[in-house]
Amino acid sequence: MTVSTESLVVQAARDARRRLELSEDIPIRDLFRLLDRKGLRVIRYPFEFREASALLARYMDEHFIVVDSARSLGHQVFSVAHEYGHFLEHQDHLAFVCNPSSPDAVAAPVERWANRFAAEFLMPRAAVERWLVEQGLDARGLSVYDAVRLQQALGVSFEAMLNRLGELGLITQDQRRAWAQESPSRLARRLGLPTDLYEPDRAVQVPEEYKVLWVQAYEAGKVTLARLRAAFDRIGMDVDDIDLRHPVGVEDAT
Repeated sequence: MTVSTESLVVQAARDARRRLELSEDIPIRDLFRLLDRKGLRVIRYPFEFREASALLARYMDEHFIVVDSARSLGHQVFSVAHEYGHFLEHQDHLAFVCNPSSPDAVAAPVERWANRFAAEFLMPRAAVERWLVEQGLDARGLSVYDAVRLQQALGVSFEAMLNRLGELGLITQDQRRAWAQESPSRLARRLGLPTDLYEPDRAVQVPEEYKVLWVQAYEAGKVTLARLRAAFDRIGMDVDDIDLRHPVGVEDAT
């Protein structure tokens, strides 16, 4: 990536934070709901995709991000930030299906751009430096435990944190490779920290519009009750709890 392109990514990440009314030196809390409140729908569901971990798609005039909650929570956060980068920079594309940690995400220019955006957006230099100052740490003598604590403070995956520390010149590539062999959940437990970021939460987070559209489709006679039931089962809802207006001419057999 050229210097000029790199500076554009940094500026894009700064602009994105300003758009979300966030300063550059603080962690981003609950990215999923933050984007959702700003009108970019985030759908989380344990799809258990084999290759992809997230996608950005457009339906009519609306974009939405879908992320696999069967992945670790830290992975989900980075994936959603990656797709947000696509949303901001590549809206001329109809859709992206991505796995930010795959070799393809390193090779393809647009994927590399989105990965760099996610790193700058989630872990800006200012936020890292502020944390180091608050902890009274010397940036030249970080330990693997410091990396875990910083990772937890910024709410990202351990892999993403190590890559970012390397990019910022705060650890060597030898340190990054060696620390990557460690189990972050084991290190976190030793520090008395939670392990949520290292585990899938299998969350089901679906916009209200999803439910409304399915009900409207059923009541308009466009889908059967069986299809409506299956759609609601996927998000942990029971169709029998909803007061439905049954259409004429639709097979209601389950």
